[in-house]
Amino acid sequence: PRRGREGAQRMRVWSAVLVLVSAAPAAGLLLPQAGPVMATVFKTMSKSEAQTQFWFFFLGGQGAVTVGAQALPRVLEQFDSIKERAGGPTKGGKTLALNPIATLGYPEPLREADVQEVISKLPPSSKVVGKGPMKSYLAQKGYVERVAFDASLPRANPLALQAAFDSMTSGADVASPVDMDAKLQEWRAEGGLKAFERDMTLASVRRLGGAGGLLFLLALVAYLIFDSGVAAFT
Repeated sequence: PRRGREGAQRMRVWSAVLVLVSAAPAAGLLLPQAGPVMATVFKTMSKSEAQTQFWFFFLGGQGAVTVGAQALPRVLEQFDSIKERAGGPTKGGKTLALNPIATLGYPEPLREADVQEVISKLPPSSKVVGKGPMKSYLAQKGYVERVAFDASLPRANPLALQAAFDSMTSGADVASPVDMDAKLQEWRAEGGLKAFERDMTLASVRRLGGAGGLLFLLALVAYLIFDSGVAAFT
């Protein structure tokens, strides 16, 4: 049906745009072909045009595949590292009321007393930086490493430390000293927990959104390659 063909063409248009964005590593090879290939997206293709489009998407998709191959293991490692923090020392007591999205992947509930301890006792960034190995370029420039953050409160609950650091960085391995001090000041000024709950939820949404966007892009690339391959070789 005509409506179905038009929908498929619109799908190809937006998919092609995303693949172009992800194709930076192959840009020198692909750009001369970009105009002709994009033109075929809007019309019924001949066999040769479909083959050109297939190879364009196949080569262009390598950028997205390369990024995904590097990023997905890192995302899985982050979830594994959170699980390894289970069973640490805790003050017990009331569970922190959080959106389920905020604690996705956490093996245990966070306790208000554990989080409050981190917020109230964590020293300023200037005293935390030197507690890490400072091997990375950013750490040498004064950024706070996660290992230094943990070492600043060695008796605190590991999951509470994880949650606090992620709330400042959205899952990155280093925190800006300016952001860290500003967050601590904000959390303490608002009594700690309400502001902390908000920031942790936002950080989790950003982290999960990034992972979801990456998976979507990889699926889209696979669809384009398959769809154009069927048209080209069947």
